[in-house]
Amino acid sequence: MIDLNQKNILKAVKRLESAKKKNEKIVLWGDYDADGIAGTLIIYEALKDLGFENFLISLSGREGIYDKGEKEIEKLAENGVSLAIAVDIGVSAVKEIKFARKKEIDFIVLDHHTPPKVLPEGIIVNYPGGRLAAAGVVLELVKGLHRSRKLPKKEIEKFFDLAAIATVADKIILTAANKKIISRGVKNINLGRRPAVYALIKKIRIKKLTPRNFETLIVRVDFPEGANEKNNLFQLMLAAPGNKKEIKTLVDKIENHYQQAQKIIRRTIKENSSEVSAKSEVIFAENKINRPMPGINGLVANEFSRKFGRPAFVFSQSGDKIKASGRAQKKFNLVKALRSCPAALFCNAGGHPGAAGFKAPAENLGKIKECLKNYYQRKK
Repeated sequence: MIDLNQKNILKAVKRLESAKKKNEKIVLWGDYDADGIAGTLIIYEALKDLGFENFLISLSGREGIYDKGEKEIEKLAENGVSLAIAVDIGVSAVKEIKFARKKEIDFIVLDHHTPPKVLPEGIIVNYPGGRLAAAGVVLELVKGLHRSRKLPKKEIEKFFDLAAIATVADKIILTAANKKIISRGVKNINLGRRPAVYALIKKIRIKKLTPRNFETLIVRVDFPEGANEKNNLFQLMLAAPGNKKEIKTLVDKIENHYQQAQKIIRRTIKENSSEVSAKSEVIFAENKINRPMPGINGLVANEFSRKFGRPAFVFSQSGDKIKASGRAQKKFNLVKALRSCPAALFCNAGGHPGAAGFKAPAENLGKIKECLKNYYQRKK
């Protein structure tokens, strides 16, 4: 059994039922990676099934809430939103959610990242530690909603394809419960309930999807084109059956986007290989391609971390700011490493023990490198 804070799940259920009764406008505010999109789609489809109608979707994700939080919240308030459901983001958005309260917007946070010492205001359902995807946290809330309505347990089955995608994409620990989610999710996809997903499987010449070859599909849907509702995975999962031409166009676009991403990954690795070595305590590499695709830097960092057995960060610079994605092997906790550095060095920082990132002024990069190097030497 998954050990989540059931009291907070119950509070979230009550707050949602109150919103429905009063016809409050709800925003589903999800991250733009596969886990965030899958989780957002689970709650979107579940609320529609339960008769909710007055809501909108934002996929501006971590950039929207952590970089542009007050501006985004201002827009939501102007739009009449009074309840926000944050998916795969929000557990570190203390000042942003405090600002939202001033605008009379309540928050339900469904996350799985390492939390700060002081949690944001609102109803927080968080499960850090890498044992549950954010979409898995959403699934637990949906179970709570279904229990409150006394609906059959089998009604949850329809969401396992989404939860499975999130679990594999976010490299979640394969517990017995997660293996069950993946197995059932693969079964759902093979039934053809999502016609565009089925078309993509045919496009990449998979005869039958299995838990073993599942990642071949996942890597193709984990490259968002941007932080918006045109996200590849979002469109793929919601594509209407019967419109074969539209589905073919979408599937072709996704495969082309994936191949383009692979070229960027290979180029970034090649450009940095001569400067990166196992002698580095913490590897830092720059992605010099303008406006890199979201998710690319994390994948390159993962390649360097696996190759050299060291924590690795890959960063891109825009103006006077850098954004970095880091990956590390099991023995090194990236979140603790980042929190060992003075907070003033960063605009924001956080994530999972094995996958984290930060945004910072470019002039602080040297100090950040030195701080992380010192942390590594203390912990090795």
